[in-house]
Amino acid sequence: AVIIGVLIRTATSQRARAIIVSGLAEDVANTLNALGTLDRVPKENIVADMEEAKQIIRPILRRE
Repeated sequence: AVIIGVLIRTATSQRARAIIVSGLAEDVANTLNALGTLDRVPKENIVADMEEAKQIIRPILRRE
């Protein structure tokens, strides 16, 4: 949880265009939410798998 938090803070501080989290097991998601680790990640960017993550990121990457 600590490392994921550091990664999210680093991405945020470096103005990442998007942060997408995928594939969290329910117990892991519950822990990360309880610790506030995912507070900086929009709820719609927390997805079940890589296919959903790709659907979110493709339009963002095309805007370049």
